[in-house]
Amino acid sequence: MKKIIKKILLRIRGEIPLEKLKSRGMKVGTDFWYGDNCTFDVSHCWLISIGNNVTFSSRVHLLAHDASLKKMTGYAKIGLINIGITGSKSGGLVGDYQAAGMMMSISCILFMIDYFNDKDEKKNLVGILLSVSGLFISGKRMFSLIAIFAFVLIYLLSERENRKVRFWGALILLIIGAAILYAAMPSARELFLRITELSGNETNMTSGRNVLWEKAIEIFNEHKLYGIGFGGFQTYYENHYNIPGIQAFLTHNIYYGLLSETGIIGFGIYVSLIVYMLCKSFRLRKKVQSINKYNVTYIYTYSILMQLWFILYGFTGNGIYDANETFFYFSAVAMMLSINQYCSKYK
Repeated sequence: MKKIIKKILLRIRGEIPLEKLKSRGMKVGTDFWYGDNCTFDVSHCWLISIGNNVTFSSRVHLLAHDASLKKMTGYAKIGLINIGITGSKSGGLVGDYQAAGMMMSISCILFMIDYFNDKDEKKNLVGILLSVSGLFISGKRMFSLIAIFAFVLIYLLSERENRKVRFWGALILLIIGAAILYAAMPSARELFLRITELSGNETNMTSGRNVLWEKAIEIFNEHKLYGIGFGGFQTYYENHYNIPGIQAFLTHNIYYGLLSETGIIGFGIYVSLIVYMLCKSFRLRKKVQSINKYNVTYIYTYSILMQLWFILYGFTGNGIYDANETFFYFSAVAMMLSINQYCSKYK
């Protein structure tokens, strides 16, 4: 009965129920209480995060956007709001948590390759643990999942006799380390929470990206052959859609983005090239094994993993629009081509 009365009062006052805001992406911790006539930015509530044990007085207003200068400049400002949250995503010395997550995931891959193929396993294991710690601090979910995938794949590609011992030894230590980080660092707990959201509703699971993906498919259906032009999704979205709570960004999925921007022709060319390069890389494995040189094996394994790293991250990121991320992919392809040339000359 109390809940019904409360809903009626909220409707009379024109307030949006907290559960509805949470369903649109607003993050709220435990034991959050707020007084009457509080206003949350309903159109940008997905940018608001409130921690545990937070209390608001009456008439508190949270705005994550500022459109006061839009008529003059043509742009509105948006920004994150974090209240009562300590130890949230951090980029550490790098500064930007996106860049930090990217670098730490690559660092994990490098140390893992050495760990499963080098004699000095202790040094490389320490490197893996430190890289994983930095990755957890960044709070980047996809990069963390890619690191786990890489750990399993490197184990499968390894030729060392004691690879099973190293696999289980590292896995046990990583589980213990993850438990310690979870208990000691709020940012690690936030990361684990975001991973558990993968089984929740679609908006929370994708952090609102699903709406962008749906619109990308709509655009593709209207411009199937050539698309709207590479890099044009954000501008097109701003001009044609006005969805509360979803700001115009890149698609956060390079495949949907390419479909909408370059049509079936551009998408087909791009996907064909990356699949061809990856298949060509896997076909080199027997030649690399026959040469049996550590440096060749190391570079070959790195090339395979970095190609997969870029392809997998493309399902939630904007790799082809970021020179920093694209560089690692093209450098990996260049390494593979170099290994191919070396193998063809090796006797």
